[in-house]
Amino acid sequence: MLSDFNGYVQTDGYAGYNFLDRTRHLGCLAHVRRYFVDSLKNSSYKASKSFSGEIVKDIDEVFELERKLSTKFNDDERLNYRRRKLLPVVKRVFSKIASVTASAKSALGRAKNYALGQEKHILNIFEKGYFELSNNSAERAVKESVMGRKNWLFSLTFEVAKANGMHFY
Repeated sequence: MLSDFNGYVQTDGYAGYNFLDRTRHLGCLAHVRRYFVDSLKNSSYKASKSFSGEIVKDIDEVFELERKLSTKFNDDERLNYRRRKLLPVVKRVFSKIASVTASAKSALGRAKNYALGQEKHILNIFEKGYFELSNNSAERAVKESVMGRKNWLFSLTFEVAKANGMHFY
């Protein structure tokens, strides 16, 4: 369906989108953050927890700077603000991530590898003022239909599926 698409696509790191040759991929900073949150939960090493906590805090700073962005800004003003305020913080975060030593099998190692694999896609966000830092809003928009599909899956008749669908919407 998307094989002829030419433009920007924002996704998490799902490799299923890699076939889109003529697109510019935009990453999701929230997914990068999520890997470090998981590392905080799953690591027994104090140093790993401390590092992961620091990265989560730094990414939270980026989202906080984004929240301070005026809704009155046009796309060019928004891009300029982001490049001045957010981009240096994002680059600092990725520099920190690259500097840590961690086993690839550890939670921190998985977070590091995911983040560094997404770095160029995250930096693509700073090409246009109207791009988002995460794809969370898109994921929330499709979540209802995905959840509904699970709820309707075992409906024995069309009428029951329709009744269930009306109940959930």
